[in-house]
Amino acid sequence: MNNLDDQNWINVFSREELDEVKKKCVEKNMNLQFPKKKIQDFLDEIPKTTDVLEVFNHINNIVIDPATDQDIYWLKMTIQQAADDLRLLGIPR
Repeated sequence: MNNLDDQNWINVFSREELDEVKKKCVEKNMNLQFPKKKIQDFLDEIPKTTDVLEVFNHINNIVIDPATDQDIYWLKMTIQQAADDLRLLGIPR
């Protein structure tokens, strides 16, 4: 059905809470599948390098609409911030 069937959620929510979330998703015709391919494609485009500035610049030049592509936007901003933090710490190129 969706990722809510993953048994790891039982460590976060009770059975009743999970059933309630599933019911609401069905009522609202929501799909909570994790967009694995989209995220993998985004990650595959990042240069394979130890040069954090190259990674930062690559990520910085990608335009993503946060309103329509929230998962990828979050991933972009997280990687960009991590690369910038490493750069500021003086991690060599």
